[in-house]
Amino acid sequence: MNLVDYTSYRLSMKEYIIYGIFGLLIVSVISYLFYHSLIPVMFFLPLSNIYFRQLSHHLYNKRCDKLCRQFKDSLVSLATSLEAGSSIENAIWEAYLEISVLYSQSCYMAVELNSIYNQLKLSIPIEEAFSNLAARTYVDDILTFCEILKIAKRTDGNLVSIIRSTSNTIQEKFDIRREINTNINGKKFEQIIMSLMPIFIILYIKLSSPDFFEPLYGNFAGIAFVTVCLLVYGFSIYLSLKIIKNLRGNED
Repeated sequence: MNLVDYTSYRLSMKEYIIYGIFGLLIVSVISYLFYHSLIPVMFFLPLSNIYFRQLSHHLYNKRCDKLCRQFKDSLVSLATSLEAGSSIENAIWEAYLEISVLYSQSCYMAVELNSIYNQLKLSIPIEEAFSNLAARTYVDDILTFCEILKIAKRTDGNLVSIIRSTSNTIQEKFDIRREINTNINGKKFEQIIMSLMPIFIILYIKLSSPDFFEPLYGNFAGIAFVTVCLLVYGFSIYLSLKIIKNLRGNED
């Protein structure tokens, strides 16, 4: 079974095609609205590396969020099964079945729990099985849980209470993070609306008064002016995204 390396994100060919077409469409719209021509699209193509790099980073963070949420639900299921008297192997399997129903059999933690269960059947210690997961994720919650699990196994601690306590702690962090995300998402929605507003204004003017922007097209002075406006517009979007990113960084 090929397990995922969560420390990086590589776009698949399908994602390259889909997001590439989407990016090309956006660039074409901007090129037509600002320059009344599709020729400038060629000058935007060198920026594709930055576009795909930022996209990979976004999808990486999105995957980490999904993994954390599924890991939290897995611990809750695991603690419940252990409290009911199940062995660690059966508790892992029951958690796998529950996560498969809650999400899908192909979700990240379903695959990982199935792998951990198979490792336990081969007499691999549970802390080693979870350490393998932590090494491939480098997610704080999973790393912390693995360290606690190692200490508990070395000191013969109460595994059930440790897993329950850890799951409660992660749940509290998840609730706080969700509340903060709700507030940030409101600001992010405002940022998207404000970023798109100039495009809608230009589109409205072009449709209602087609000749309004004609003096800007086909001459050096007009192209230079439009280019400066486009650079300022792009910088404002970059700045707003930076602010949103810093807000999410403060959350962590």
